[in-house]
Amino acid sequence: MNADIIIIGGGLGGLTTGALLAKEGLRVIVLEKNAVIGGGLQTFRRGNIEFETGMHILGGFRKGGTLHRLCTYLGIIDRLRLRDVDEWCMDEITYGEDNATYRIASGRQAFAESLAVYFPKQREQLHNYVEALYKLTDEIDIFHLRLTSEGIVSHSEQFLWPVDKFIAHYVTDQNCATFWRI
Repeated sequence: MNADIIIIGGGLGGLTTGALLAKEGLRVIVLEKNAVIGGGLQTFRRGNIEFETGMHILGGFRKGGTLHRLCTYLGIIDRLRLRDVDEWCMDEITYGEDNATYRIASGRQAFAESLAVYFPKQREQLHNYVEALYKLTDEIDIFHLRLTSEGIVSHSEQFLWPVDKFIAHYVTDQNCATFWRI
């Protein structure tokens, strides 16, 4: 088969990119080294226990979210088997020497506020951090299904920062900053 585009990697990014390019009329081949596509969306079993290899909560599937918009555009949103999560605890994360468990709420403001419960002195910084993350996504045209301008794409200075610098700019409590890097 002749292809206009060859994508290496059949994870969420490669599959989404391939689907978008195919929707625009290009002939696409996606190459995947593993027996199963999906990348971080896969699970595997050992005995009676199922392990997740990566992502299992994708908030972008809520109405208005990036993944919801993309899948609607691709015409596949109605074929997905999605389940709502508890908006007050979309996930629980346990880590650290003290084995602390953090309950994380769903949604832009609730997400920051749920972490502020554990790091109350960082409340304002956490909200600023979440707002800054959303501001960065506004710089990415594909998140909004906007046509990309011709020419060189330019991003803000913060967009180009490494993650540890970005986090440290907003979150000053070391334990809280460590939480964001896991």
